[in-house]
Amino acid sequence: MLRFVVIFGLLALLAVLLHQRFLGPVDVLGDGGGEGRDTLLQALASALILAWLLASRRVFNLLAEFKRVLIWVGLIGLTAVLFGFRTEFRQTMDRIMAVLVPQVGQVREPGSMSFYRATNGHFYIEARVNGRPVRFLVDTGASDIVLSPRTARQVGLDPARLRFDRVFHTANGMVRGAGVILGSFNLGSLTLTDIPASVNQAAMDTSLLGMGFFNRMLAYKVEGDLLTLYWKASGVQGVEAASHPRATVP
Repeated sequence: MLRFVVIFGLLALLAVLLHQRFLGPVDVLGDGGGEGRDTLLQALASALILAWLLASRRVFNLLAEFKRVLIWVGLIGLTAVLFGFRTEFRQTMDRIMAVLVPQVGQVREPGSMSFYRATNGHFYIEARVNGRPVRFLVDTGASDIVLSPRTARQVGLDPARLRFDRVFHTANGMVRGAGVILGSFNLGSLTLTDIPASVNQAAMDTSLLGMGFFNRMLAYKVEGDLLTLYWKASGVQGVEAASHPRATVP
């Protein structure tokens, strides 16, 4: 009963407001508004019948079931749209992730990967070394791939067992490093094996990705805030493929 009263009250109020908006006010007690009064009474009668229908349990349950059907239809439609535009959706998500997490590269074409510049002005690249994720700072001024002692331990190398017999001259002075061989280096579809690298004797905030890595690329370029690496001849027009027997592209 309460449901019927509420629904009828809302419909009646709507009928009065619409009547006043489009037909003008109704003089209920006077004699001059007979036609308008009849129109309003017809609208109220219709509201009464509609309220009774909507308030009845059978119709109410039918509306609830219809609502559930609409939800399922919407979900199926959304799934169909996402499947139809799955390539564009994946590219958009990759671009968003590349901006939010710069070290996670964006694959724009086979045999290449792009990285956005971080907010501090540097480029970072996240690769997998010996199966473990490692975040590198791009440093083309460094001759080697340089791991920090902490990263070396993470990828299965024990700095205590290494011989630090290499001397490097850096902006912070002379540092010592130990030569190592990285069993695997994975970046997207690129797989490198048995890669020479160095482990720094002193602690470092971030491991460095130097020319020991970039010399193995077919090419690399920086355009604005975007660094792009290429490791296939199809990646860059007019560039001959370099011979790197340890580089394989599945």
